[in-house]
Amino acid sequence: MQGFCERCDLTPAQVVMFGDTVSDMAFGLNAGAGKVGVLTGTATQDELAPHADFILASVADFEPECLAR
Repeated sequence: MQGFCERCDLTPAQVVMFGDTVSDMAFGLNAGAGKVGVLTGTATQDELAPHADFILASVADFEPECLAR
């Protein structure tokens, strides 16, 4: 995350981590990024919900406006 942010001139708070596992959500939390769980992997909504800011069925369902809420 640090390398990505440096290369793109962003802070982690400006980045959204998408993931389909609890470990993906932990990565986002530890990096200071937003966390969006997607249900395209093996984790269930119940598993991701305590760790994600939002849960989506698919990355294709993401609308940036939802982060402004």
